[in-house]
Amino acid sequence: MNVFRSEHAYGEDVQSDKDAGSNFASIRSLEPTNIIMYLVTTFLVIGIIMIYSTSSAKVTDSTHTMNTAFLRHIMWVAIAIIGMLIMMRIDYHYLQKYSTAIFIIALAGLVVVLIPEIGTVTYGARRWVRFGSYFGYQPSEFAKLAMIIFMSGYIAKNQEKMSTFARGFVVPIVLIGVVSLLILKEPDFGTAMFISMIS
Repeated sequence: MNVFRSEHAYGEDVQSDKDAGSNFASIRSLEPTNIIMYLVTTFLVIGIIMIYSTSSAKVTDSTHTMNTAFLRHIMWVAIAIIGMLIMMRIDYHYLQKYSTAIFIIALAGLVVVLIPEIGTVTYGARRWVRFGSYFGYQPSEFAKLAMIIFMSGYIAKNQEKMSTFARGFVVPIVLIGVVSLLILKEPDFGTAMFISMIS
């Protein structure tokens, strides 16, 4: 199974009937995915400007021209863009095959972060698993993506049974409830509510 999208995955090349056969380049249609891309890019730029403005005001060491927080933000923006470009090329139908495994990994992360010897307390909440001084993993953030993938896969696999009370209501509510309770245990009420709403 080909996991990568075709070159027309995000829009079709459209040509006017009047200009058929002309040398004009084809015009790519504006699709919702492209609009999302523009919005994400805009928010990234705004975020970078805001982080730079706030972090530069806190610089007290004259030997440094930029704050460490700003450089770290730039690093994560670069990682996020690379991840986004990779995910854009992957056919989302392929993720359905591994939706259960992705959910289990997310669930395991939410359990592991609650272990005092592993999870790191930041601002009164145990949300991070740290690897050294600069790299950390926040299981609740991965759980957001995992729940979207899992619930989409679950509905796709159980289309004929979604009208039943057990498959269409009980199972999803129980799974969403377990994930939300684990996140509330950190505690992180905002993320728990967000996952409950998107799921």
